[in-house]
Amino acid sequence: MPPKVFKIPLLTGGVNSQADTAYVKDEESTNLTNFIPNRRGRIRLSGSMEVETIEYDNSNESIALTVTDDYHTSGYGLYYFRADHTMLSANNTYIVNGSPVEVVDGVDYYVFQDNRYTKIYDSVNARFLQTRLDGGGANITTSPFVLPTYYYADNALRVCAAHTANIGGTSYHKRYLGFIERKLFGYTSTDVTFWVNHKRWYQDTAKIMTPSASSYSQTIGSEKPGKMNSQIIDLDGDSTDNFTTINDEGIKFYVGHTPSTTGTWKSANTYKIYASYIYDGSQESNVLELANFSPDVDNKGVRVAVEVDYADGNSANSDNTGVALTDLNISPRITGAVLYFSDSEDGDKVLYRLFEVDFIKGCRKFTDTSYTSWGVIQAGQRFDCPAGASGGIAANSFLFLDPLKISTYEDINGYGPEEDLSPEFNCAAMVGKSVFIGNVKIGDEVFNDRIMFSPINSDQKPQYDTFPETHILDIGADDGDRITQLISDGEKLIVFKEKSVSVLNVSKFGAEFVEQSFKYIGIKNPCQAVLTNYGVCWINSTGCYLLKNNELINLIDGKILQDGRLKQFQKNMLWSISDSNINNMPSIGYYPKQQQLIIAVNIAEDASVKAQDCWIFDFKQEAWSYHSNALDTHLVRSNFINDNKGNLYQTGGNNTSGTPSNDTLTLSYWNNDSVGKTECAYVTKDLNFGSPGINKKIYKVGLTYRIDTSTTNIKPLYGLNGEDAITETFISNQGDLNSSGLLEAPSSAISTETLKLYVDGVFNFFDSSHYYMVQGSQANEGGVVGDIAYLQYETTVTSSNWTIASGGSFLSIAGGVFVFTGSGDAVATHTFSTASAISRGAEHTLKFNIASITDNMTIQIIGLNIEDGGETTLATPSQYTSTGVKTVTFTPSSTSHTTYKIKFLNSGSLNATTINNINLHSAFMTETASNKLQKTAFNLGTAGSPTLPRYGGFITVNQTNTTGSGHYITVTNSTKHQIKIHGEGTTGSGQGFELRLIDIGTSSTDIPNLKDLATYDSNSGSNYPQSVPLEGDGINGTSADFATITANSTYTLTTVNNLNTSNRYHIVVAQKRFSGTINGWDWDWWWFSRLSMKELGNWRTGFLNFDNPVTCKSFQLMLKNSGTASASFEVRDIEIFYRVLKPKLTSD
Repeated sequence: MPPKVFKIPLLTGGVNSQADTAYVKDEESTNLTNFIPNRRGRIRLSGSMEVETIEYDNSNESIALTVTDDYHTSGYGLYYFRADHTMLSANNTYIVNGSPVEVVDGVDYYVFQDNRYTKIYDSVNARFLQTRLDGGGANITTSPFVLPTYYYADNALRVCAAHTANIGGTSYHKRYLGFIERKLFGYTSTDVTFWVNHKRWYQDTAKIMTPSASSYSQTIGSEKPGKMNSQIIDLDGDSTDNFTTINDEGIKFYVGHTPSTTGTWKSANTYKIYASYIYDGSQESNVLELANFSPDVDNKGVRVAVEVDYADGNSANSDNTGVALTDLNISPRITGAVLYFSDSEDGDKVLYRLFEVDFIKGCRKFTDTSYTSWGVIQAGQRFDCPAGASGGIAANSFLFLDPLKISTYEDINGYGPEEDLSPEFNCAAMVGKSVFIGNVKIGDEVFNDRIMFSPINSDQKPQYDTFPETHILDIGADDGDRITQLISDGEKLIVFKEKSVSVLNVSKFGAEFVEQSFKYIGIKNPCQAVLTNYGVCWINSTGCYLLKNNELINLIDGKILQDGRLKQFQKNMLWSISDSNINNMPSIGYYPKQQQLIIAVNIAEDASVKAQDCWIFDFKQEAWSYHSNALDTHLVRSNFINDNKGNLYQTGGNNTSGTPSNDTLTLSYWNNDSVGKTECAYVTKDLNFGSPGINKKIYKVGLTYRIDTSTTNIKPLYGLNGEDAITETFISNQGDLNSSGLLEAPSSAISTETLKLYVDGVFNFFDSSHYYMVQGSQANEGGVVGDIAYLQYETTVTSSNWTIASGGSFLSIAGGVFVFTGSGDAVATHTFSTASAISRGAEHTLKFNIASITDNMTIQIIGLNIEDGGETTLATPSQYTSTGVKTVTFTPSSTSHTTYKIKFLNSGSLNATTINNINLHSAFMTETASNKLQKTAFNLGTAGSPTLPRYGGFITVNQTNTTGSGHYITVTNSTKHQIKIHGEGTTGSGQGFELRLIDIGTSSTDIPNLKDLATYDSNSGSNYPQSVPLEGDGINGTSADFATITANSTYTLTTVNNLNTSNRYHIVVAQKRFSGTINGWDWDWWWFSRLSMKELGNWRTGFLNFDNPVTCKSFQLMLKNSGTASASFEVRDIEIFYRVLKPKLTSD
């Protein structure tokens, strides 16, 4: 009988260590280490965590910490939020009031915690807030240090430390950092030098503080919101009726009881006056008792007015430290106040709302529908309401004939006036407009089972910092357990304890209830749970759980063995997750780009084994795989976070020197690109071909794979009859095996790398042994020479290029050179056909050759402003005394130029100097010291109001095609190609760049013109240049002519069609900078790295042979590394050629 072929239908079933190796599914594996299911049917080597090259604050290598080695505990400290405005102008320096820029697409902020400060990275300005947001007031050096909880709402970040031993409460104080934009007291001007015009980032305590009798203070731990007082007077018409104006600070209420025949205030009663502050327009504080009075006779009325001494001056209004707001008398978070009264006949416990103060709108009786405007006592500083009240309230005040017993403090707010509103807490989550906090500490008492939540007031406004004592939910009270994490999922709150999980329905205020409860599957650390697109997931020693549509699923059931004995080749295939003690801390993250869970086995600082290992679960394939040394983060590691682009981040001890240290931090991201692996294994099931008890002959194994290098460093092995170890080797030097028994691909299977600006971990731009990149700009009128696109490139001087503007008696053009006698000043001008070719913000280099010289010569470079024709000196006068090539470098700082001058200065000589070979180019792109490609500013016109649009970026060429005029990329094989690029970061408007692959046809030698980029799109047929359709990351739709590249992301793009070996190509990465400012910015910087282009390669089916056919009952194939496995190795199909032997029959 001819051999049969058994083909494993798919390779993407993931590992199954729970079933016997003979009974897993055909598409599953019995060991899958550092291989990952890719597209359906394929496996490839996995990616790894890599250091994100943001602009760090510590010599641009790492995040500086306050106290080295002691800063935070593993599993905590990292957070991300997105805001509308920029924050920092320099490291540790807030942008001054009025100047934060609104960015249309938002600003990414990354938050880090040490043992004292909350550090924040402004991604647009590439700056760090280092030591401003101080929660400790002093370094906290006792373990477990600071365990921060963050939440972001209403344009503000809040930070609270868990109330564990030695921290929280007295040692670490809740912090607030928010963007405030409001004009107060009727102010309408755009002038931001007054305190009443706020457009700033402001930091303070996150507590909603009660009014104080003390001055406004931001001193950590003893903050005061601003002074409040009152003055009571009997308005009976004598000389004592006059009020004393404050001339002090803060808020002062004037209250007077005045004669009336219709008033109902009673002389027998005592009326107490209270007041509260309003924060952020909606959050009301506790009240401060200000005074009390009893009218001397019945039937009196009560008059009320208010004066606010908001600031003592305005000199410090632009303060950018965010700490010492010197002249301000009231916290910028406070937007108003409310005056209450109590009546002794009600027992003085009920507080009735009487009078409302709004710093924006004015003031009013509680029963009024409109506000009375503010009066100005001193511009920008002192105000009264109604106007004139500070001069006496008999005529300028609000008259209350009757005590308004309509609404109480509790009616309005839903909580009492003396409740504690600012507990400490260990975890927080937002559901709708409410914040829920868990495991709380009120005063000195801890409630491990308690959840508190912020109310929505009677105006349906949220109160994100207010947690009244009465707004509580106790989950399994007194069960000996404690809440460890809260995660919101729609209208449900998932409440995690160490031993249980509950689902709390919070859709209706006052009717919250527990929908579901699951025992014995809780978590000990908040980093063990995460929200995904599929539901909430968490991990512990018993599994990985998914709560989806009220169904609880253990994702390792039927897949991963929790405990037991495995075969030798199944190393690491036990679940091995433990949270039993401080040295065992697993962590879970979600990678939305690939819809994968990434589960760190142990991120504890003192983890002795598997510290860099992780499990990955692919939701699309429903497949598990194990990855050793994939998490290249070290020592104390943070929790995982996602940004809005779906990237996954974690911090760890700085390892830039090769020796991990906790002295500083680095931020790492999950790079999904395959990397070389020093350990990898794929093992099939124990294949018996449906006949477990019958012998088979195995003739050979077919393997379909592709690679971009000849040597894979992958060694195929096989095992027979369910052996514990797989050690048998195939014949070397046969089929696709080399003399060492490693897979070695023939040239037809190798993926050729056409372009690479990333060599051995270093971004390489101008290394002639690899490839070139040309400087790309919209004005390359001089053409491309070598690796530079020139604005101007002249070997000879001609009158068609130059005009003698003045001094024609001393300067002439003859024989292809400038001839300058030196006996007077002379000016020659060159005008570009491209408007504003000399762009501000970009470094320019002018080179010229002094062919002959007798005496010294001095020249000056001058640019003509495009707006007004005025002149700007670009380079100061330089004197030359010898022949040869001279170089002048200059960077226009504020204006772009279409025309520039060379001014020859009088040297008094009559001897001639001759000049030729004049060329000029601009450095739109530069290579930075940190091996990144940096785009410098390139917008046009005058700083602050660029007037002309311009594309700017870079264009690649293959080094082998740079001779003569042949600047282009060619491809070796007609196949699809893959382009990879990593956008490192951005400073400026935050616009995305566009990446195109330009096809210039079969004969063109010209590089594409950036100003014509849009015309290259949607071309087809024989019209060139044209954009090649791409698919993959950054593509709008299934395919497009360009991909949009943004910061902090890696992009993998594939050509939709095969490239043509006869055609010529360029990769163009460019941004169109439109006229005017964008998001308030008139310039941009961008950083790129890891640009490469390669063939996808041809799939190769190679064969693995035996000396002789192997006889066995079952067969297993293993692919494992020998050395470092090539990152590009990818497997699609495995075929086994076999024949079932006829069984021998015996009789009794």
